[in-house]
Amino acid sequence: MRTGHRDISPFAPSLAGKVACSSCASRRRHLNIIPSEYLMRIIMNQEPLGVASDVVHPNNLTRWSEIASAHYLTDYSASGAPKHNNSPFPYDPEINHKIILWSGDISALQVDAIVNSTNESMNESNPVSDRIFQRAGSELKEEINLDIRECRTGDVRVTQGHALPARYIIHTVGPKYNIKYQSASENTLHICYRFVDEVE
Repeated sequence: MRTGHRDISPFAPSLAGKVACSSCASRRRHLNIIPSEYLMRIIMNQEPLGVASDVVHPNNLTRWSEIASAHYLTDYSASGAPKHNNSPFPYDPEINHKIILWSGDISALQVDAIVNSTNESMNESNPVSDRIFQRAGSELKEEINLDIRECRTGDVRVTQGHALPARYIIHTVGPKYNIKYQSASENTLHICYRFVDEVE
């Protein structure tokens, strides 16, 4: 909505019912009466400065430790006794509290870093990568073309997040699976995970 020569930006709730316009050439102040319920609706619908409405913060997501556990007992009656007296993967609430299982748009996460799986030329086109590049803006592609250029299989490269809510993007190149080189593929994939986890 416009009053006089300026857009109304109702940041002060104390002005409910009145909006000041100070941009006239005569520098005179004019008060235009606006119904207070309309002004309050504008304030309530307004986004915080610089924050998109779909940004997802980890503090608002449910952690694994907060999800009710479901125990599925294995039936060993056909194969004899269990191989382990105790579970080799015991329940650890401290570790589970660090893990969040979430499905959504990775480009909307407000975190320190997100991971982008790409190819060695760092220009792979897939729904996730395309969304990351679209939201990050042209500066991301410019940084890759000028400063990084490529990433070898099993390696990682780190860029700024630019327009993303995330501060950084960790790019990594996974192996192309081939049954003839199964061990090599598995080892390279393990290296990808390890390098991503070691980035500081």
